[in-house]
Amino acid sequence: MFFAFHGQTSEWASPVGKHKPQLLVWLATAPLDEDDVGGDGGESQGFAFDRVAVRCDPDNEEHLVSMAKLSSLERHSFKLSDQPEADPQPDSNTQSHTATATAANGNDDDDGGGGDEGVLELTPPRVRSSRLCFWCACIPLNEDRDQTHYVFKFIQGRRQWWLDARGELVPRLPGKEYHFRYNQSCKPPSWVASQVFYQIFPDRFCNGDPSISVKEGEYLYLGHPVHAREWGQPVTDTDEARCSEFYGGDLIGVRNRLSYLCDELGVTALYLNPVFTSLSNHKYDTVDYMNVDPHLGGNGALQHLCKDVHARGMRIILDAVLNHTSVHHHWFDKYGDAIKHVPSGAGDDYVAWLGYDSLPKLNLANPQVRAYLYAEERAVIRHWLRPPYAIDGWRFDVIHMLGEGANATNNAFYVRQFRQATKETNPQAYVLGEHFYEATQWLQGDQEDGCMAYYTFLHPMRAFFAGTDLIGDPIHLDASELSSWLCESRAKIPWENQLALFNQLDSHDTPRMLTLLGGDVAKLKAAATVLFAYPGTPCIYYGDEVGVEGGKDPDCRRCFPWNRQEWRQDLFAHYQRLVAVRKATPALQYGAYVPLYAHGDVFAFARWLAGTVVICVAVRSGGTIATTASTAEEGQRAAAIVLPVWKCGLDEGAVLTNVLAGHATNADDDADDDDADDDSSGSFVVSRGGWLDITSSTSTFTSMSTSPSTIHGSALLVAKM
Repeated sequence: MFFAFHGQTSEWASPVGKHKPQLLVWLATAPLDEDDVGGDGGESQGFAFDRVAVRCDPDNEEHLVSMAKLSSLERHSFKLSDQPEADPQPDSNTQSHTATATAANGNDDDDGGGGDEGVLELTPPRVRSSRLCFWCACIPLNEDRDQTHYVFKFIQGRRQWWLDARGELVPRLPGKEYHFRYNQSCKPPSWVASQVFYQIFPDRFCNGDPSISVKEGEYLYLGHPVHAREWGQPVTDTDEARCSEFYGGDLIGVRNRLSYLCDELGVTALYLNPVFTSLSNHKYDTVDYMNVDPHLGGNGALQHLCKDVHARGMRIILDAVLNHTSVHHHWFDKYGDAIKHVPSGAGDDYVAWLGYDSLPKLNLANPQVRAYLYAEERAVIRHWLRPPYAIDGWRFDVIHMLGEGANATNNAFYVRQFRQATKETNPQAYVLGEHFYEATQWLQGDQEDGCMAYYTFLHPMRAFFAGTDLIGDPIHLDASELSSWLCESRAKIPWENQLALFNQLDSHDTPRMLTLLGGDVAKLKAAATVLFAYPGTPCIYYGDEVGVEGGKDPDCRRCFPWNRQEWRQDLFAHYQRLVAVRKATPALQYGAYVPLYAHGDVFAFARWLAGTVVICVAVRSGGTIATTASTAEEGQRAAAIVLPVWKCGLDEGAVLTNVLAGHATNADDDADDDDADDDSSGSFVVSRGGWLDITSSTSTFTSMSTSPSTIHGSALLVAKM
């Protein structure tokens, strides 16, 4: 076998050409046995390919394009011609740097002096490894649809191998669901991947103006009086109180705490749970979509909040609950005297969302509903995207359930309509969908930019670290099973949409991660490190950073403790470092994902971009992992973690610095420090063959229990090439 890798970032897949657009793709290969590495950095005579090709499907027909091998790390000229050559059979082991494409020196106005032909100057992705060999080819982009699928084929004697988007080498053509995907038209806003989001449940974050808070017994909610609670009192989990007790949090309070959020913690974007007029504390039963709830401060409070958020260079997205509404909405008004206009039924015979009779489902077959929500110029979706609010996107609640009548009939059509209304108003707005389970079909570019990544991130992370699934059933995964789940779920989604996934460890709908971990802060730190290093945009659920706990809804919606004596200061410092590193490191925002190690309790991967490599190592406590004799003291043993960092372009002598050790927070600056290798508390040197053995330095980033085989911790190791 051998190693093969395709990164999907713009370094690895980029469009070229004007008259006949094509995609320039790069591929890296290497023998797994160091003895098979040739003197030029490529394969030896004992290890070679008969052919390497990339398969695509223009006009729904298989098309194979042979790849050219670039064994040197220098810049190469790449011959361009008008038509890609179908199924050529060159000797791919020669040092031919010629392939086909339509472009001209990267300049659409220059034909390179040869009509439709030209020369493109190429540089492989930046590496320090002599072990990797690079291949390139240009494939045609589909003209009948936005998305192009491709997959790589290798021939060795009587065997063939295929590299798919899971990163796996398989001995036959993989199913199309696992082919690499490139969407040339529908892309998420580029700003999303660079953000660190913070989710706020408004009633429980901060009370900025007690005079507007809900008063005890002020009104009836579903026939029962509402309750006003003191800040920090335990949440009541009864059918009557869970939605009708209020603590007084408001948008004025959010605005007052922007200094904490932006300057102290460092987050760059806010996601607010619903803020529109509603009689409940959660506000997922909207009464008036065109007005912010007066108990949260009204429209004026949102206007001032948005102004201040944008003045700080931050972003803000709101929650849109457009699948169902409230029985108090004027279309329904179950408890009032208004004439009933029930888009989802008539009288008391109506469709309720998931059987909750307080939440009548909206029927998008009704033209009035369509006009009000998205179609007309003053529609709900469009209104809040415009000044004076100019929010930066929408999180659409249960978007997969939108539809006509009692179900999700024509759901894809309406999701596209929501997207169109959003993008027509603000092309750079973020379209985020809520899905508790797999959302692949909504994430192909033409519907949602990203989704609440329950299936692609939160669920597997809980399974690995906490041993529970989304509904509380037990599950056990080792690191290899975790890695498989993560890679498979991402493989079905275009790369740009992977970067726009909304990653969390918990939310307003789930128990807090710290509670599931039994209060184990070290485990939460390890999980949070993965959150900030993994593809997608990380989001902190309010209070996670200071150790707020909570069980299932509504207990997960406790008040934020503004008394700092109640904070877990070491956890807060860890989150501060993670936020700072993420913001300062483009490789963590946009870099290619390279699996490195997944065995037992140890999970490691790299992000690789433009000569910067960041390696994330997370070690789960509890469980048996391989041990090896430590060189520190006779009789001591430490966990053996040896990483094949040559897979991400690093070679012998490369220095990696743990930016979570000590005070370092700027990954780019720290990795560029000439004295980095003098920092014995956080530096590691790559050994011969491109291997990184951190066994002897385990204690620099992990906490060891009394049993040497049960360790936990995390590290972010950074190197620049």
